Parts: sequence; structure tokens; C-alpha cells
Amino acid sequence: MKKSILFAFLLLSVPLFALEFESGATSTTSSSPTGAVPTAPASGDATVPQLIDAGDVPTAYALLKYEMRADIRFYPDGGILNKVYLGIFTRFFIGGALNVPGLVSAGPVYLDRDDAELLARLIVVKEDDQTPSIAVGWDGPAYDGAEERGLYIVMSKEFRAPLGYFQAHGGINTSNFEDGWQAGRDLRGFAALTSTFSQFTGFCEADEINNPAGPALNAGLRYFFDPISLGLEFRDLGATQGGEPSSRLLRASYSGLF
Repeated sequence: MKKSILFAFLLLSVPLFALEFESGATSTTSSSPTGAVPTAPASGDATVPQLIDAGDVPTAYALLKYEMRADIRFYPDGGILNKVYLGIFTRFFIGGALNVPGLVSAGPVYLDRDDAELLARLIVVKEDDQTPSIAVGWDGPAYDGAEERGLYIVMSKEFRAPLGYFQAHGGINTSNFEDGWQAGRDLRGFAALTSTFSQFTGFCEADEINNPAGPALNAGLRYFFDPISLGLEFRDLGATQGGEPSSRLLRASYSGLF
């Protein structure tokens, strides 16, 4: 079933060839120098950069065409989650993820096939002044006690507040396709708020809404020094998921053009 869903993403991306070719033929200039990762404009009225995720919650934004992003998360008990994304089109990216529990520890390391996942996102509607960005995607794997994201649909919209520009994100997801899908049991919701001030990006999010154990409330802060970012994230604040203690993770990311 997972392979069928990802194959559908690839089929849906084929019409984007024509869109990319047409837009490329009518535009001969670029907003950024070749080989450089774009940054937010310096103007005080500039909007904030578009993130592909808040913490665990995905957004409805994509990578640049030919952009590559690598992301490593170090979570409790020595686990490491690795993700790599490749921007194929301005509306579509693919990637891969590998979760390695207990890698940085003295105990044995066990992996199963669910610890490796393909990633994909297709931007169905691009954001403008009135319309939010809308995307469908597949994300995983499960790690650090959280559920697998699986198939999701998400909307993102930027708005201006007295403190500056913010982006709101919200959507639904499910990862169970094997045992007779039931919305009341298998459907999850998520929401997040992000913003960037100078070189710092902050977020807060509610994940796994409709989980019988309760939602996961997460927050974090990242510091960007092109082309690298470092972040500290706090998971399950308030221990809302069945009394499990809150945890922290470290995150490092790299972005570049290929």
C-alpha cells in the first residue's frame, strides 16, 4: 500500500514537467546567485522564510528546484533520525529517512524495515494573498515513541501580526491502511505556528490530535548560519501523552543546491 501511494505521487508529478518548462522559458533571471541558498530579504516588510516542517509537523511548502536538504535529529536513549530531501520541481520533492534507535549507546542496535521510509510532497495549490498553500505528502518513520506520519494533507498560510510575520499550518494524517481503516481510530490531526526573527526560527505545535493517549505538544528554536542550522526541540510538553515525561532533542540541518 505504501509503495502504491508513493507511485501515485510520482504519476501526479509528471504534469509538472510542462509547468516547469513553461515557467523556465518565460523567465531568464533568478532572484539568487547560482549555487547560493536564498535567504529572506533584508526589508522590514519582508515575509519570513518558508519551512518544510515546524518540528515534527509538516508544512505545505516545498524546496527550491535542485535544492538538497539533510536533517539529523539526536533524540533520547541515543537514537538518531536521518532525513534527506531533494527538490525535483518547485512543487514536488522526494527523499528518504532512516531511524536508528540506540545508535549512540552501549547496547545493541536493532533495525526493522519500518525504520526506513521514502518521503514525498506535492504542492497542489501555491499560496497567494487570499489562498493558502495546500500539499499532500508521505512522511515517516515513527521515532522516539511518536506515531508514523504516513499520508497527510496540510495547509499553510502566512499572516501579519503586531509582532511580525507568522505562518500557520494545519492538516490531517493517517498511517494505518492494513486493518480496515476507521476515521475515529486512525485519523490524526496536527497544527503548528512558526516564525523567523533575524536568524532564529521558533515554532510551537500540537501533533497526534485524536490519539487516545492525548496530543503531543512540542516547541523549539533553531539558529541559522547559512547553509547550516542548529536547533533544540522540546517534545510532549506537559506530558500530555499518557503521563510520559517530556524529552529534548538536538537537530542539525544542511541546505544546498545540486
